[in-house]
Amino acid sequence: MSSTLLAWIAVGILWSVSIAQLLPVTQGVYEDHSYRAGALRTTSSPKIFASRGLATRLIWEETQVNASPAAGRLVNIGLSLIVAALVGLLAWRLGLPAWVAVGTVLIHPLMVETLAMLSGHGELIAAIGVLIACVSATVPSVWLSVTGVLLGVSIGLTGKESAIVGFALAPLIAWTQR
Repeated sequence: MSSTLLAWIAVGILWSVSIAQLLPVTQGVYEDHSYRAGALRTTSSPKIFASRGLATRLIWEETQVNASPAAGRLVNIGLSLIVAALVGLLAWRLGLPAWVAVGTVLIHPLMVETLAMLSGHGELIAAIGVLIACVSATVPSVWLSVTGVLLGVSIGLTGKESAIVGFALAPLIAWTQR
């Protein structure tokens, strides 16, 4: 077996152990109750392209099907895997070892904490948008790069306003690649 494959296996095991601690918890954490209560008060589906629209819409959809907090955690796990894949792609495009980047992101305490709460939806969506913008900045075509950055930051803003940082990060990454 190659050392890279062993490293990927080790990352997978470490991530699985940290995630396994979250799934058995059936009640929400302190913050989940206010998010779910706000979503239950909303009578119509939230607008996706409003401020934090996609994050709010996901929580609203979960409350409409009366999903448990564990369902919100599963959504966060799926979003975190998308973040990890985009981090790996960005690392690869920058010539860095992808397994190190992905492993660091997946087992970092901030990522694991984000998975535990419904409010993590917004942070993860914002991260996805910023990473799309950063990966797009590595594309050689200027038009595709600019379009990808605008699309990525727009997606990120549907999660949380902090995704605006993508407009600063993407040019820095593009500058290092030219």
